Amino acid sequence: MTIDFSNMRSLGLRRFPLGMNHLKDFTALNSELAEFLKPYAIHDVSFIDEDFKGFDLGNLWTTAGDSGSTEFAIPATALLGGAVTGATGTTDDNAISIRGKAIWKGDNNAGMAVRFKTSAITDFSFEIGFIDAVTDPTLPVITDVDTPASGNGASDIAVVHMDTDQTLKTMAFVVDGVTSGMTTTKSNLGTLTPTAATYMWVCVQLVGDRAHVIIDDNKDSNHYKAIDAKIEGGTLVMPWMYFRTRVTTTRTIDIDKILVWGDN
Repeated sequence: MTIDFSNMRSLGLRRFPLGMNHLKDFTALNSELAEFLKPYAIHDVSFIDEDFKGFDLGNLWTTAGDSGSTEFAIPATALLGGAVTGATGTTDDNAISIRGKAIWKGDNNAGMAVRFKTSAITDFSFEIGFIDAVTDPTLPVITDVDTPASGNGASDIAVVHMDTDQTLKTMAFVVDGVTSGMTTTKSNLGTLTPTAATYMWVCVQLVGDRAHVIIDDNKDSNHYKAIDAKIEGGTLVMPWMYFRTRVTTTRTIDIDKILVWGDN
């Protein structure tokens, strides 16, 4: 028997299988559901679902850490469902980080979501989001959150930033762009901080030059912010996760899952 693939309707399929148009046929009355299904449109969307069930981090991720730290790695004793663990070490201002490849763009609707927990939330700093580059991966790209400023080699930035050594000791969404007029801009996330030893989600979505963040802190509430026209959507960016102790006690970080997506 010969099947005519030139007419997909002959197979009872209204669109090319697992493409965006195909999914929209099933979600025409609910655009939010269509967006939720977007990572499954494998012909139109690049998607990474990193659950750390393997034996190493492979070629997707690059880790870094100060002397005395323990860089992110899959622990010898596996964690439930798969996870990576790192520890800052006991030197004040020691840090660890993990980052992906700069292959995503806001103009292609790049998004990422990270589920992590930290052993303590006092004397602690972290960043999670998209950046275009970093010079020293043991330093943050937001150099000042009180009077927003960025650096460390990064020009296009959309990160959740928290640093208890600053006047603002709670989370803020900070965005910067390489294009003239795209100054470093922050939006405070209320008085939000992580909860020690409790997983939380940070989700950053770029839509052109607009940046969005949703945080699920496992307290039956989501926290949302959006900043317009402050990141250049045409610049390639990478997922970035950074953690630092601000005291001579180590901070242990578990990352359970990293999701990254964007239109092809």
